[in-house]
Amino acid sequence: MDRLTEFINQTWFRTDGKKKLSDPEAEKQREELVKAQEKAVSNLWDLPFSFNIALEEKNIERTSVNAQNLLDLYKKEIAPPLSKLDSRLKAMAELDWIVVFYRALEYISRIHGASADQDAADFAHTLALSSKFDTTVSEFYLLERRSPENIRMKSFDDWLEKSRTELVVPQNRFWKRAERTGETIRILKASAGLAVIAAIIYVIASIATGMGPIARRLGIHYPKLVAEEDMTDLGDYAPVKIADFNASSILLDDGTVDQSSGKAEGDVDGHPIARFTDANLMDGNIHTAWAEGEKNAGYDKRLYFNVDAKAMVHYIVIYSGNQESEDSFKEYNRPKAVTLRLDSANKSYRIHLKDTPDPQYIRVDETVDRFWIIIDSVYRGSNGENTTCVSEVEVY
Repeated sequence: MDRLTEFINQTWFRTDGKKKLSDPEAEKQREELVKAQEKAVSNLWDLPFSFNIALEEKNIERTSVNAQNLLDLYKKEIAPPLSKLDSRLKAMAELDWIVVFYRALEYISRIHGASADQDAADFAHTLALSSKFDTTVSEFYLLERRSPENIRMKSFDDWLEKSRTELVVPQNRFWKRAERTGETIRILKASAGLAVIAAIIYVIASIATGMGPIARRLGIHYPKLVAEEDMTDLGDYAPVKIADFNASSILLDDGTVDQSSGKAEGDVDGHPIARFTDANLMDGNIHTAWAEGEKNAGYDKRLYFNVDAKAMVHYIVIYSGNQESEDSFKEYNRPKAVTLRLDSANKSYRIHLKDTPDPQYIRVDETVDRFWIIIDSVYRGSNGENTTCVSEVEVY
């Protein structure tokens, strides 16, 4: 026997409703109600299949969509035979079927894990049996009070009250708790998902910025060094000899010709020297500058320096921007944050530079074979060219 048939056999019209009544008028109404119910049962086609599918123990389709399908099939297959009943008998028939659906919920509630199954809770929520039961009971008792005493069917009242106390109320409580449990689980899952996303972002940020324990464990930690504008003990150290140096990008020498003379700046034997060459980085003249030749402010572009015979580096001094003049300093981009990498990625430092033409001193105190200065961000210049400059680098 399928579950739907089992539940129908427990309805009032199949139990106490089958007992004939002594009052002719009451018996006539009882027969009319039972006849309509039996016709509804004989009219079932798709409902039994969908109903029994919803009761399978491992049913992945026990969802709000499945519940709505059952409600639609009820309207299609059960409601039409009941529509010809008067309002009171129709309410009785509808309550009989609401209890059938409650028995289905009771069966599902005994399935292991149902109380924590969000889909099952959504299934019960979509059926909305609690509101349907309360509304229909109110309508029935209102009509019952208006009906003559002799046609009232006391056995239905008793059956209804028993169903309410033993089935309806406990199931309402169970599915209310299940809904709250499901909501809690959903919040916890969402929080866990956010925590995973946050952890991923943290790992990515740690790797990208070189900050935090992840970066330290991976050997790419970038401790912060402070660029100071005044180092009183700088004079205690001699300049460190640099064997060679260069830049990963140089601004091409476009528009550097002196129109009055027809010669380019630094013209040597007819071969002009680029105005913003990387040679300007260590030429001892802060009024000449290197400029990157990219379209993105030179982000990730590098200045390379090889130390002669590996030496102790106490300070690195940076003169930021194009310091050819006060105006040129403001016109071109100035490095804002740079990464100082010593020998390998295991010795990298994040440095924030101030927006000033004054020399900025970075304390190192490391034995260095070579180092890189990498542009991370810039202060934008006013000329709109988005070109980043550095005038001079000194090493002590």
